[in-house]
Order: sequence, then structure tokens, then C-alpha cells
Amino acid sequence: MKKLIFLIAILITTALSAQTLKVGQHWKGGLIFYLNPDGKTGYVAPVDGYIPISPKSSKCMYSNQCMWGAAPQGGLGTDTRIGTGRHNTKLMMRSKDDILPYISADEYCTSFTVKVCDTTYADWFLPSKDELNLLYLQKSFFDGLGGTFWSSSQYDDNTAWTQDISTGAQNHTTKYDIDHVRAVRVF
Repeated sequence: MKKLIFLIAILITTALSAQTLKVGQHWKGGLIFYLNPDGKTGYVAPVDGYIPISPKSSKCMYSNQCMWGAAPQGGLGTDTRIGTGRHNTKLMMRSKDDILPYISADEYCTSFTVKVCDTTYADWFLPSKDELNLLYLQKSFFDGLGGTFWSSSQYDDNTAWTQDISTGAQNHTTKYDIDHVRAVRVF
């Protein structure tokens, strides 16, 4: 009997490790919108990204819309490239000045949690400019995704990069403006 259970465990483990992932698939707390060349790692965004399961979300100014953060925040050293969003978000969190009456875009994302069965995913962040563009390229997988969204990439001391998910246009916007926020995570 022990040998049978051991054999079944090996078969299940092998089947799970050989799973082929694809863009648009539900995985690890969200929907895959980008796969790295290895086919095993990438990015997910929550399907219901407008409603985080988080106590801080009620402090957003308008549901899923927040300010980027207090301006000016110079010298943060944020980057626009794929793979830098999590680091950018950490830099934003370290530079808080607590003058905003509502949570900022980085706080919204880092307070975001998604529970799937017994697993809670709490490592969300604000995507970089290029990561946000990856989400735009797969917007058809996300019902109703539209509007202008913040990235974690600064343009200068007073502005940060945004992207209109309806048109794909990327612009720099004053950090005190109110725009949409979409948390993402890597797996």
C-alpha cells in the first residue's frame, strides 16, 4: 500500500511540474499576462484587479484610483525596464512623507492580497512602465480593463509614467493626479 501511495505521489508531482503554462491562464493568484522565455516564470495580474482584498483599499480616493505619491520625490532611482517594478515599488515605499490623506499607488499594490484555496498571495507591486505595457498588450484577457494606469517608474521629480490601457499611449503625469492602479506579481 505504501508503494502505491508513493507511486501516486510521484505521478502527481511529475504531472504538476510538467504543466505547460500559457498567457491568459489562471495561475498563482491571477491571470498570466507575460511568460518569460523559460516558460515557467512570468507575471500575473488579478482578474478582479479593481477590488483588492485589503483593509487599506478603502482609503483609496476613488475605488481603484490613487495618486502616485507625494511630489517631488527626486532621486528615487526607479527604472522602466521589465523586472524592475518590484524594486521600484520598494523605493517608493521607503520615500514616504505621509502627507497624503489617502493611500498612494504603491501602498495600494503592496497591501493587495488574493486568496486561492489555502494560499494567500501578498507579494503584489506596482508594475514598471515596461511591465505595464506587457499588461496592455494582453488587455483582451481582462474584461473591462481601460483607463489610465500608474506605473512605478518616475519620469522626473514631479511626474511618473502612466499608460492608457485603451489606446496604449504612454505619458508622464503629475504625481498628484488621480489614476487607476493595477497590482501585479511575479511567479
